[in-house]
Amino acid sequence: MAYVTPRVPASHLHLIYQDDYFKSTNASDFGYADYTRDRRGYHRTFEKKAELVRRWKTSGRLLEVGSAAGFFLRAMRDKGFEVQGVEVATGVAEFARRELGIENVFTGLLKDAPTEDASYDVIALWDVVEHLSDPIAELARLRRLIKPSGILVLQTQDIETRFAKLLGRKWQHFKHLEHIHHFAPKTIAEVLRRAGLRRSQRLAAE
Repeated sequence: MAYVTPRVPASHLHLIYQDDYFKSTNASDFGYADYTRDRRGYHRTFEKKAELVRRWKTSGRLLEVGSAAGFFLRAMRDKGFEVQGVEVATGVAEFARRELGIENVFTGLLKDAPTEDASYDVIALWDVVEHLSDPIAELARLRRLIKPSGILVLQTQDIETRFAKLLGRKWQHFKHLEHIHHFAPKTIAEVLRRAGLRRSQRLAAE
C-alpha cells in the first residue's frame, strides 16, 4: 500500500477538482489537458467499459461516482440502464446535463447525494478510488447502496506493474496532489474486503 504524505486535508480535498482540473495547463502533473474536447476518444473508451459491465448486468439502475462529463453514463443510458452520477466539479457536471442530456447528475460529495440503500444494480468508479482520503469508508458507504445481487465495478492504477517499476518516480500516475493512494492487486482486494465487498465466483473464474 502506497500513499502520499503530507497531503491536502480530507475536508478540503474535493476543492482541487474544479474546472481547472479538467482543463489543465500542466496535465502531466495535474488533471486533464481538455477533458470535454477529447469527447470522441472518451466515448469510444466508455463504450468498451459499458460492454464490460454488460457481461454481468444487462439492465437496471446504475450509479457512477466521479462521473465527470457523463460519457460513461450516456453509454449505459443508451444501453437501457437508468443512470445517476455524482461529480464534485461543477463545469463537467453541467456539461453532462447540458450536452449529453444526463439530468440525474448530483454536483457535490457522495455523502450528500440523494441515494437509497440497496437500490443500485451497478455502481462504477473509474479511476476514482486513488483520489479518496478514506477509500475503505467510502467503499463501505457504496456497499450499503448496492442491491444484494448488484455489482461494484472499479478501476485504478497498479503500482506493481513492470512499467511503474521501470519508471520509478517518473511514473505518470504519481500526481501527488490528486493521486493520494496507490494500489496493487493484493492491497485493493484487501481494501474491498474491509469495506464489506466480496469477489463473486463468476468474476474469479473469469
